[in-house]
Amino acid sequence: MSDQVGYKRPPKRTQFKPGQSGNPKGRPRKKRQTVSETFESTFVSLMNETMEIKEEGAHKKVSKLDLFLRSILSQSLKGHNASIKILFALLEQYLTKAKCEAREIQGVKNWKKYATPEEAREAWQKALAEALEED
Repeated sequence: MSDQVGYKRPPKRTQFKPGQSGNPKGRPRKKRQTVSETFESTFVSLMNETMEIKEEGAHKKVSKLDLFLRSILSQSLKGHNASIKILFALLEQYLTKAKCEAREIQGVKNWKKYATPEEAREAWQKALAEALEED
């Protein structure tokens, strides 16, 4: 009788063995985001949102990131010290990242323009000084 197979009587070879669960690996745990990951994802999504602006008489959709960078650049060209500091910090981060990517892709010898973020900062300071003198 114990070897009968049918309704509510699965074959013995397919039944769970004693001490063995039906899902040995279990359900994967939910990945918990850290505060910095949550902030970063929220910030990126906010900066990627678009806004409609009027430029040279035409309506144009532009990302908030683009508007932010335009604002920082125009304020720094007017001589606003806080904007200049922000611009240099952003530029340094970008150039450092670009330099790392260039090293990965092209090799260290082929990276062009600026060898260090300090050189880039000096070049931008010189360009900003020249722009300020013209005003």
